[in-house]
Amino acid sequence: MRMPAEKSLCQAATFCLMISCLADELRYLSLGQPSAKELPEVPAVDWTEVDLGDAPALVGNSVGPRVVVDPPNLDFGNAKCLEPITRHVRLTNFSCIDASVRAFMNERKSLWTVHPKVIHLSPQETLQLALTLRMDETCQSVDTLNLIVAEGDDLTVQVRGKGGATAADTPVTCDEELDFLDFGTHFTTQTCCREIIIKNHGQFGRRLSWSKDKDKDKKNKDKKEEPKRQRNKKEVEAPVVFRVEPESVLLDPKTAYRFTFMALSPTPGTVEDELVCSEIVEKGGGGKNIFRTRLKATFVAPQLKLSKNRLEFEFLWDKHRPIASITEPLRLENTGPLEETMEGMLKNIAAMTTIWPGWTNPAVRESEGNLHEALDWATRALEVNSADGTRAEAVEHLERGLNQVRKHYVEETQKTMTFKYSNKNKKWMDVEVDEATFDKHLVPLEDAKGRASDTGMKWEQWVGLVSRGKPESLVLVRLKPQITKRRAPGPGAIRKAEWKPIANRWLQDTCVILHSDSARSYKSKISGVLHDAVVHQKKKVKINGKWVWKLPKYVTMKTHKLPSGRKIKTKAGTQVIDRAWRFLKDRVKVNQNSKSDSANIRAKIRSAQYEYWCRGKDMWSCTGNLLTWHMSKIVQKP
Repeated sequence: MRMPAEKSLCQAATFCLMISCLADELRYLSLGQPSAKELPEVPAVDWTEVDLGDAPALVGNSVGPRVVVDPPNLDFGNAKCLEPITRHVRLTNFSCIDASVRAFMNERKSLWTVHPKVIHLSPQETLQLALTLRMDETCQSVDTLNLIVAEGDDLTVQVRGKGGATAADTPVTCDEELDFLDFGTHFTTQTCCREIIIKNHGQFGRRLSWSKDKDKDKKNKDKKEEPKRQRNKKEVEAPVVFRVEPESVLLDPKTAYRFTFMALSPTPGTVEDELVCSEIVEKGGGGKNIFRTRLKATFVAPQLKLSKNRLEFEFLWDKHRPIASITEPLRLENTGPLEETMEGMLKNIAAMTTIWPGWTNPAVRESEGNLHEALDWATRALEVNSADGTRAEAVEHLERGLNQVRKHYVEETQKTMTFKYSNKNKKWMDVEVDEATFDKHLVPLEDAKGRASDTGMKWEQWVGLVSRGKPESLVLVRLKPQITKRRAPGPGAIRKAEWKPIANRWLQDTCVILHSDSARSYKSKISGVLHDAVVHQKKKVKINGKWVWKLPKYVTMKTHKLPSGRKIKTKAGTQVIDRAWRFLKDRVKVNQNSKSDSANIRAKIRSAQYEYWCRGKDMWSCTGNLLTWHMSKIVQKP
């Protein structure tokens, strides 16, 4: 376009003036001058009549607000687990227009939180942005803070932190205080319980195990005893008063578990102890103690007083008088510090029978007449109240106590047993070995690895060794078989990793001929042991070019060559140990209170083992000796 000649000079000057004014204003704005300065009015130009061929070109860049963040990297250092730590970053708007900023973390489940998330900055304004870190694991963690500036350049801040301010730091917590647990005052015949819930806030699973602080007990014992006396004195383990169920459990990430603390002592008095909870991280790392709990409980014996120690009834028969009931009042008084109901008194009286030696002996009746009369009276009262289930509960309590006493006796006696003849002559002994399964249960989902497909069957499997002709030589060892599929017929034969330590403990260098089934683990080489086996299942073999079924051999004759060169013939088979398993299973009644992997079923198996030891003997006499042994462990003679 070209301007008319008469207007070219004037309009060209005006156009140049407009360009000059606009350039000045752009220069002022870029230098940060106040924007209140008004631009001069530019006269209107009829662009249809202006020739722009020789006019200068205008070039400009449109930019948004300029925001600067400080610092660009933020290190939180070592942070204590589950405790929030706040740091700040500074945002400054160095432009002459307002800035709108949106802040968020890069990770979806970030350990950092930012506040505020939406920011408005005026020109030349500075704002502190808060970043809060809450570590949930003892490991290194990094993330990125994203700052999105509207119509401007985006910014980022690199953040990092490490969980674990101390060596004992852990994301495992408990809502209750675990430094000290006081159970209060309870009867010696009752088990007091306290339940606590422990939570795992971490990202990895953890194996939590409760145990007694053995190192501390050993140090205290070394300080008290003299060195010479300590060498001559045999170590005697104190009875366990406090325990935790379960003792060990795998706690998955972001889950909780309920532990039960139990206290029971047959001896009156105040008992204090200390238990330590250690954790082992599932994905590597050594164990460390996270909780140290001091336990205290006071136990008192039931103090019952009868108004009469002896009741006498006299009946004179007369045909002219009708027969009527004869009654005699008897008052039972509780003189102890604890309140007790009538039912509780009867249970306490009945519970005393499991720890009282020879209470059926007439000599004991004369010296302890009050207790014996109370036991007879409680027995008659339980028979009267059998309709409401009191008698059944008392009988179960008696059976449970007797099983516990037998269990302690068998476990202590089995430690001293051996399959080696006491004389110096090397005589060979026939020993049979086999394993058996008593019960199974489905592994709950919380004990699995986190998926429902990992749940399976857990089995109660034991291995037994017995010498032929000696029922008192039966040795039982509990196994830990692997978890199988739900529909598996059984846990399978004993593994070599489990059999090797058992064989080294009981059979090594003992001159034993070991008879077993065809399990491969029993073929392990053991010094001083000769081995033979029988096949308990039919096998398909090829005879004269034809495949035929070979029947199983439960008994067969075997010839062994002794190290001295002499040959000896023995009968291979496991009939004795098989009959022992049938004897045990007939006496182990599995119910809802004695399922697999429970303390009750272990006590029942040990009780059945005690009965197998006493085959052919007077069980009343054996039980009296058993209770006498138990009393010698908990009562000192004056």
